[in-house]
Amino acid sequence: QFRYAGGRLRFAQETSQEPETVTIDPLQPFEALSEPMYARLHGGRLVAGDTQTVVRTLAEHILKSAKRVVHQRQREFHIALSGGTSPMKLLEYLSSAHISPQFPWHATHVWMVDERCVPTWDNRSNFKMIAETLLPHVPLPFLNVHPMPAPRCDAAAADQYAQEMARLMGERLDFVILGVGTDGHTASLFPGEKSLEERHQTG
Repeated sequence: QFRYAGGRLRFAQETSQEPETVTIDPLQPFEALSEPMYARLHGGRLVAGDTQTVVRTLAEHILKSAKRVVHQRQREFHIALSGGTSPMKLLEYLSSAHISPQFPWHATHVWMVDERCVPTWDNRSNFKMIAETLLPHVPLPFLNVHPMPAPRCDAAAADQYAQEMARLMGERLDFVILGVGTDGHTASLFPGEKSLEERHQTG
């Protein structure tokens, strides 16, 4: 949450580290604030702005990360994408002429953050959204796309996906796109669930 006082925009609950502040002229047109605003939240960097500004900033950050991994570290880039409607604008921008020609798609692997227990052609499928919004528009190798084994929703399917991840990327992803629901859930993890206590299992 934010508070606005004395021409400054601040976090309502500030962390021990003083966040950056942004001075705002109340008479300034909103369009003039099209550049992202930066602050600190729990030790991490927070980017605020309108939808277009946040999408552009995030896409450029992903591009920079992918280039660093592929060109400097000389290995493949592994990114996990969320489904739903929230990341659609981001995926559209990643596949646009602004980003796609510079992106090392040939050395990129796309993984799923989570999935619903429905066939991949079902409109509720997270993979269906990604397949329609991103995949037809970028030169991503077919074998570098990793949908979850839906509609199976059992431990064997989770283990299968975890083994595939371990075989191809090792211990960690390079970039994860997460959304947050109004109830505080993310990656199909809901507040108060026992699954939040899991510390060892990958899938």
